[in-house]
Amino acid sequence: MLKIGELDKRIIIQSVSNIEKEPKSNKNQNTKNNLHVNTKIFAGAAAFAAIAIAGIYLTNGRLKTPKKTNIPLSSHANDNKINEPAKIISEDAKKLKKQVFDRFIAFRDKYQNDSEFVQRIKTVTNNIKSTVKSDRRILEQDDFNAVMALLKYDQKGAHSPVDTEIKRLDILINNSKPLEDDTVLYFGLNNSKNLYSFNPFESVKDFKMNNLVKNDNYLIVSRVYDDYIAQLDPLNYKGHENCGYIVRLNVPKGERGIDCRRCSGVESDKGINALYILPRQAQYKIRSIDSDLKIIDADYII
Repeated sequence: MLKIGELDKRIIIQSVSNIEKEPKSNKNQNTKNNLHVNTKIFAGAAAFAAIAIAGIYLTNGRLKTPKKTNIPLSSHANDNKINEPAKIISEDAKKLKKQVFDRFIAFRDKYQNDSEFVQRIKTVTNNIKSTVKSDRRILEQDDFNAVMALLKYDQKGAHSPVDTEIKRLDILINNSKPLEDDTVLYFGLNNSKNLYSFNPFESVKDFKMNNLVKNDNYLIVSRVYDDYIAQLDPLNYKGHENCGYIVRLNVPKGERGIDCRRCSGVESDKGINALYILPRQAQYKIRSIDSDLKIIDADYII
């Protein structure tokens, strides 16, 4: 097993394990060239996810710096706890994220011409529309609160969902409508011990074709390239293009997740409505890595 590292930040991917097709012998683990890589991998860094139509906003707030923790990863799917993240935030990085968000909203909602976004959306999505059939069944209040707790945790590094909320999230996923068709969903990977940072994503060198990457906690993805993905896309940050990758995740028919359109009951691809929550303990297999376009193609495996 090629261990990529443990997250101490947010819930989207708290820890990933890069599993080689043929595991290496344990006798080399203590050598200089051992396969343990002590690298933090963050997926889906903070995003300003808004339900504009429903009038529900997840706004940015000032985060308190907590005590540093080093909580061991649990491998049990039924454990109702989430590893505590680091909640360090850079004001300069917040400003850059906000600039990308404002620029995308001007492009999307105010129809301002932006050829870079036009081309990037085409490149990432291949002009393929989402095949996720809309699920707009309104959530019960407690279920809604659980989903929002997860998304706020993702967006701001707020307190992690409590065990009762995690149980509700698991039940929501188990009772969700299965995908009727194969589809492609999107999320971002970057590397830092801060919520907002643009350090080079060095761990990509440990990703190899056909390797498996394990996701121990919920994976928040998007059905489309919208403001959430725009803020995770490294090519939207001039001078920081090596800070991460966009992952195109091929998800097969029959898989289940929470369609966040259930939060608003609105048919929309904007803000939080574009998001989809995949279950804990999932894995994906690396199919290809394009270091120029900063895109990783992967197959979802549950």
